Amino acid sequence: MDIRTLKEGEKITEPGFYNIPLSVHHSQPCEGISVTSGVLRMMELESPAQVWAHHQLNPNSRPKKRTKAMYIGAAMAALIAGGLKELWKQFLVLPEDMPYFPKEETWKAFEEKRCNRAESVTACIRWQKVLDDPRDSLTLKDVALLRDMAVVLSDDPSAQLAITGLPEITMAAWDDVNQLWLLSRPDTVNITARIISDYKKMATKGEPFTTQVVDRNIDRHGYGMQLAFGCDVFQRLTGHWLENCAIAAQWESYPHHVIIRPIEEHHLVEDMWLNRRAAKRFRKCLDSGHWPGPGQESAPYRRPDWRSEWINKQMENEGPME
Repeated sequence: MDIRTLKEGEKITEPGFYNIPLSVHHSQPCEGISVTSGVLRMMELESPAQVWAHHQLNPNSRPKKRTKAMYIGAAMAALIAGGLKELWKQFLVLPEDMPYFPKEETWKAFEEKRCNRAESVTACIRWQKVLDDPRDSLTLKDVALLRDMAVVLSDDPSAQLAITGLPEITMAAWDDVNQLWLLSRPDTVNITARIISDYKKMATKGEPFTTQVVDRNIDRHGYGMQLAFGCDVFQRLTGHWLENCAIAAQWESYPHHVIIRPIEEHHLVEDMWLNRRAAKRFRKCLDSGHWPGPGQESAPYRRPDWRSEWINKQMENEGPME
């Protein structure tokens, strides 16, 4: 299938595969309202109120700060696909002498044109250029780490199989049930071989890097939902189910071990159901204007069964306490 490139300001009007910047992917690029995997996972794992607090359609929203964890997979995919040249093309790499971000009072003085210290003015001007650049930013230290990790990733045969394909392609499909555009953007997609993958750099904070740690992160962050969303959108576009969907997890610490975790079909079907429920709920919240927070769906405190059993056993053994 053809991969289309949009002109500046052009909107997606037809289902298909698109080569668009990451910033455009997340900025309502369709003729109609779109949802991404991040929105659906937040609907399911957090709350509708959390989604609306940061959503572009909310006139009072506060944009959520993008962390490196949100785009490090895209950076690695760019590096693997096209080397440093492609990485520098897609990301803004900050110079080594970049000053610290100015303090709030300094920035306010700069905006009000009453900042008199030359070094402060220079720092504000340099950071303003960074803020005006639509690309996500990396430091030279980030680039060096990514290069070291990319060498390990490239030497791993199972990783090479999992991450084969084109990096950062937006798949756009129309959901007729909820009247929404569905935008999926796996780190890599191989249309012919029907393979998608997402790369996750993981820190373990002193723990060893194991499959159990990777699986906990998959559950905690909804990475299965992310891949299932890609499966759903791909099937809507091509009529075919994907042959392979996997999380490529890599340890941030040396020697940067790689663990590939394919997601089996029955789990993808489960997570697809969660995605579709989240999309239905998003549409309902959008139509009603009501975005419930976590406190509006409360229930009595429930102690874990194992702890209740442990306390009751102590009560039986030691008897009543006066």
